[in-house]
Amino acid sequence: MTTPATDFRHIRPWRGSQDQAFEELCYQLRDPTPQGAELVKTGSPDGSLEWYVTCRNGVQWGWQVKYSFDIDNLLKGMEKSLKTVVEKRPNCRRLTFCIPFDLPVASEAGKRKSARQKFEDKKKSWRKRIPGAERVCIELWSEGNLLERLVQHPG
Repeated sequence: MTTPATDFRHIRPWRGSQDQAFEELCYQLRDPTPQGAELVKTGSPDGSLEWYVTCRNGVQWGWQVKYSFDIDNLLKGMEKSLKTVVEKRPNCRRLTFCIPFDLPVASEAGKRKSARQKFEDKKKSWRKRIPGAERVCIELWSEGNLLERLVQHPG
């Protein structure tokens, strides 16, 4: 099966915004809830998690959606979310950020670091600077991951 041609910049608004539409799409494309775990989809304000799963042992896995196409804005928002998660959800061990584009590995002309390198550098920095962040595995679902999930869920 081929990956659909999709540009999340043009996602149809839902409940009045593209942000809401992208958030709902990511939620619909989530992994199945592990057996015996509890899935919770949060409302607004979301406490820095759009949804989370609480496993039988009390460990939580959370997802946060960021609908922005600017790496610097994304990183600021991610850091703010991570700080809130480690403060308010001490059992969260995995935080997955969903973003609408793939992070380039090559830097743009005149820039020293690529978006991917900035993200990886920030992850290392957060683990050192934010108390509790070292216990959270930070993952990323970007455009390619989401498009692959769309292929698995046609209709």
